[in-house]
Amino acid sequence: MTEHRRITVAGVGAIAAEAPTVDELWARLFVNETAASEAPWEAAEIETIPLAHRIGCFILGDVSDHLTHEENRRLDRATKLYLRAVDEMLADAGGLPEGRGGIYVGRGAGDLAYFGGDVVANTRTGRRPHPLSVPRVMPNATAAAVGLRHGIHGPALTISTACSTGADAIATACTALQAGEVDWAITGGADSLVHSPHTFAAFQGLGAMSSAGDPRHACRPFDAARDGFVMGEGAAALLLTTDPDAGGVDVLGWASTTDAHHPEAPDPSGDHALSCMQTALSRARVEAAQVSAISAHGTATPLNDEIEGALYGAHFPDAVVTATKSVSGHLLGASAALEIVAAVEMIKRGTVPPIANLVDREPAQLRVAGPDGDPLEAGVVMSNSFAFGGHNTSVVLGTR
Repeated sequence: MTEHRRITVAGVGAIAAEAPTVDELWARLFVNETAASEAPWEAAEIETIPLAHRIGCFILGDVSDHLTHEENRRLDRATKLYLRAVDEMLADAGGLPEGRGGIYVGRGAGDLAYFGGDVVANTRTGRRPHPLSVPRVMPNATAAAVGLRHGIHGPALTISTACSTGADAIATACTALQAGEVDWAITGGADSLVHSPHTFAAFQGLGAMSSAGDPRHACRPFDAARDGFVMGEGAAALLLTTDPDAGGVDVLGWASTTDAHHPEAPDPSGDHALSCMQTALSRARVEAAQVSAISAHGTATPLNDEIEGALYGAHFPDAVVTATKSVSGHLLGASAALEIVAAVEMIKRGTVPPIANLVDREPAQLRVAGPDGDPLEAGVVMSNSFAFGGHNTSVVLGTR
């Protein structure tokens, strides 16, 4: 029988719109508005692209000041964001541990803004694309960059399961740690598709994005007036270790399932999403009644929130639900990792943040935090992610 290894979060880092650090992200979660604005595109960039609206959660300012000249030249934007989050994570952890390490990073897609801009423009005019074009658009660029920067020679894997990506990356790292393949792992997720007008047009074609006029109140998870998500960008990094002497929040359990129902829509029964939560709780040796808070997927799309909210109301009626996308926007491949970092902070700080822009709660039986947050009654928090393709992922955190 495989020895049960305790998995501890040794450090965290994050960056999102109006939140360049974990502390600033935490403070931002208590501001009752979305960190959104009009897209900063030039008219020439979008003159041939049909866009009904241009609201997004953009990280403004220089995101390259932590990089060498060579890194800044060859890396895509999402990788730059992730390396910034890793820097904060390592400062939080006090550096890399001893022993065998691995990298397990989630990316929803490569650098579509770069590919749709420079590469397409060059080929249309007969110029040769930049020689670094291929490495910049490969999703594994982020994991490779972490290994190169920190001299890590263990596994460097890229996970991509749409909106569950960051959670599945963390679950994959935990599986490797539990199996004894590595002693510590850098994990999390990054994405920056918000700078591609083509990506905006594609998601608008799905009818998934909010068309609300006020950017600061556009994303409304679990509100009766919700009409879709606001796209964002960002990164979240976690350092996990099996060091028995490590203190802090533990990853108690994790699980993944698939609806096998529809390419985009969740299974209306919610059966496989619930099975995912139950399996993660079983692995964690935690009963449903012990879950004090849930970091929800909460996209603010009508169907997702209806199904997700009904599951919480029926099976976790006493858990306080929060939804970080109401503030950060939907970071796609980075969202789940950011939500898990938020869950770690809930346990460390003993508070559950409110859901921004929530006026008319739906379903009514959903328990949510007040505008100043609610005390975390016990130390178990579950984070759930549900993705296109029917992917469901749950991660349970707490203290032993």
